[in-house]
Amino acid sequence: MILPHRIEELKYGFNETAQQKMDDLWKNINKDKPHDISLEKWVSIIATVHFDIHFNNSSSFKNGDKYEQLAYHDQMTGCLNRLAWAEIIRGVDVEKNSGVVIMFDLNDLKVINDTKGHEYGDKYIIESASIMQEILGNNGSIFRVGGDEFCILMHANKLKEAEIFLARLDEAFAKYNKAHPDMPISIAYGSARFDKLTDMDLNDTRSRADSEMYHNKFKMKEKRQ
Repeated sequence: MILPHRIEELKYGFNETAQQKMDDLWKNINKDKPHDISLEKWVSIIATVHFDIHFNNSSSFKNGDKYEQLAYHDQMTGCLNRLAWAEIIRGVDVEKNSGVVIMFDLNDLKVINDTKGHEYGDKYIIESASIMQEILGNNGSIFRVGGDEFCILMHANKLKEAEIFLARLDEAFAKYNKAHPDMPISIAYGSARFDKLTDMDLNDTRSRADSEMYHNKFKMKEKRQ
């Protein structure tokens, strides 16, 4: 929970326009959820307000919904972000909603940025995310958790369901690469299902998926050498 006087501290350094928008945002959100506002969430929302004012020159500020939406989504890909992951898993009852976590890492992004430029690298990220979102559909949620890392939380009771999804994803990437030989997509991934015997929460599941992903990434690198 964040107290009203802390908002004044967070507003320090912003101009009058930004501070007014923050005041309006506080009133709108505080009205409905006075005891459910985390400092991390506020910092993200305030940063979004600041960007909106100075770069988008937006004058629309009817309620806080727009900024909450922006705070929880990656602006480049439209995927959920790390803040959204933290908020979602905090409210998941893993005993009743055990799911599968899949970690993805885009191969060669640094090389692409260095040799072809960041605009090309951004396109690589966007196209990769778009294909993942299309194949996943309503079967889970996708989060961008790093510059070249994505995490999927699947509504699946068995790893077999994730394996079917990953097989379809491989086919989609192969089809894309055939049509775009100038920008082939290469992604390493690893998956893990929540196990109440070893995992305290879905972050532990994610760590196991992450370890498998890096193991697979290493094997992919070995094959190319």
